[in-house]
Amino acid sequence: MISPFMRALLPLLLVFSTAYGQGICEVSPIAKELKPYVHQFTKLTGRKLSWFKDLRIGFHPLGWNSDKGGNIGMCCGAVFTGRPGLKIEIDLNYWAQADKDEKWAVMMHELGHCVCSLDHPTEEKGPKILIDPELYFPDTCPKTLMHPYAPSGECVKIHKKAYTQEFRKACKNMPIFPL
Repeated sequence: MISPFMRALLPLLLVFSTAYGQGICEVSPIAKELKPYVHQFTKLTGRKLSWFKDLRIGFHPLGWNSDKGGNIGMCCGAVFTGRPGLKIEIDLNYWAQADKDEKWAVMMHELGHCVCSLDHPTEEKGPKILIDPELYFPDTCPKTLMHPYAPSGECVKIHKKAYTQEFRKACKNMPIFPL
């Protein structure tokens, strides 16, 4: 049974999803609207912009809606290929309603998967992830941008410094895979 607190929080939680080589990413080179996020990621992680020359990032309907949530982003190919993913899709409906902080969070999350080969902090599915105190700040915001539930824009505003430090450290320690 889900507590009333968690039930109230559920509409705010948006699920990130990673598709490993499922052939569903159908995007062209980096969409113009998404390029600034790639530039921010390169500054944040120290990755060279030339590294992104073959990366495809764009919009695709992934089935997200404001009533039920759903997938808001996908990195295709990262784990099973043994090298960074080459394609990222962001749900069109999610992007249209997201604020600037939520957009930043989803782009950093998906770039974390594809470029730094970062995974979610737990692969366990089900309700345990909603109540594990080690995965949340005391204010109920996820402690990591790699959490499978996207932080709200308010969480990003409050914890952006922690999220930024997390990416600097995590991506710095990950090898750079040649494309």
